[in-house]
Parts: sequence; C-alpha cells; structure tokens
Amino acid sequence: MAWVETNVGSAEEAGALVDEILAQRLAACANVIRIESVYWWKGKMEHAAEFQVRFKAAPGQLKKCVGAVRAKHSYETPYLTWGTTADVDPGYAAWLTAESRWQPQRPRTRRKT
Repeated sequence: MAWVETNVGSAEEAGALVDEILAQRLAACANVIRIESVYWWKGKMEHAAEFQVRFKAAPGQLKKCVGAVRAKHSYETPYLTWGTTADVDPGYAAWLTAESRWQPQRPRTRRKT
C-alpha cells in the first residue's frame, strides 16, 4: 500500500483535490481531517485552520499520485509526504489495488527467433 499526505487551506480545496485524484483513479480512497496548524512563514508565526488529506493508493500509482497532488496544490511550499508499507491487511490491499486500477507490470520477455 502507498500513501500520500498533504495539508490544504479549506474544505473546498480538500474536496476538489480528493475528487480530482480519485476521478483519475490515482488513489482508491482519501481521508480528510480538520486540523489546527502553527508554523513559521516568512519570519512570522502563523496559526491556521487547515485540512489534512491522506490518499491511499496502490504502489504502482504512487509517483503519479504525488505528481498530481503537487500540480493541483495551491500552496507555494506545500507539506507533502508519501511512502509505502507492506504491513497491510491482504483483503484491503486487494481492494486498494483493484480500485486504483493498477496492475503490476510483467517483465517483458524476448521471443527466441
């Protein structure tokens, strides 16, 4: 299983990002959680309500999912993390793979002539 996580500034942006990524089948599902963030930005401490979005995808979709999230993000310097894990329930992994429309690539074999 692969995951991609980011924060966005509004529920509307979170919804639009989720709809876009899932419509392209780059992820099978997403979680959206309202959070409070405190951070330094351009010399000032900022407090902001944000929405954390976590996508779950098949490993073969990870690079495309990260690229699409980065391309659609409105922040100048977005929080964007990703990774993979093999520690996942087999049934969930099968569902995730099927819903992401990802199939492992088989190595090409050369025909003997």
